[in-house]
Amino acid sequence: MKGFVGILGILIGAGCAAALLLLNPFYPHIDPSGSVQRGAMNYDYSASEYRGIAMTPQSFLGISGMFGGGGGFPSDGIRHTAAAVMLLRNRDGQTAALAIKLSAVAATSQLLVGDLGIDSYWNVFWPNLGSVFLVGRENYWPVIRDVFIAGLRGEGPLPAGEKYSLTVRPEGRRVRGVLGSSGRFTGATGLFQDSYISQPDSPSGAAGMITLQINVE
Repeated sequence: MKGFVGILGILIGAGCAAALLLLNPFYPHIDPSGSVQRGAMNYDYSASEYRGIAMTPQSFLGISGMFGGGGGFPSDGIRHTAAAVMLLRNRDGQTAALAIKLSAVAATSQLLVGDLGIDSYWNVFWPNLGSVFLVGRENYWPVIRDVFIAGLRGEGPLPAGEKYSLTVRPEGRRVRGVLGSSGRFTGATGLFQDSYISQPDSPSGAAGMITLQINVE
């Protein structure tokens, strides 16, 4: 009887802990606009080449391992990172720019407060025009949370096309946005917002939309 009570207590405690994570009152503020104003450029993106940790709920939960275009990185120092060649498409569906995106799971992530941070670094290149170098941070916890809830409800994976605005305000005085530029964009300043778009059939999860606000004096 005591053993049964003990097991029951463990199950209740685990359930309460899961509920606290899923319904966390200390969930950090997501800045969906990132101060990006109307009139900014929107590009849908997908990975042409991908290597490293998959940016998917299954990978973050440790149930799909490291996979992607060329497989995951085996070295401990870069195990939780990813590199991708992105094709950026304009509103007409035409490929307008090429980008290299480097991502790393942030060492400061705190799941107890709903923070699964990803540090991201973009180099976006427009042929014959120029390029910009971007630095930002995303929080993937909303995606993980919704996958948990869908699983508890027996609903399966997130439906294709589900969109999450993941850009968050950086910690402290950490910079974000446009940090470098070339060509027509030399001297530019600005911000960007990265959004995750669910694609259950994509092994890397490297698909979404990036919104760019670039100011050139």
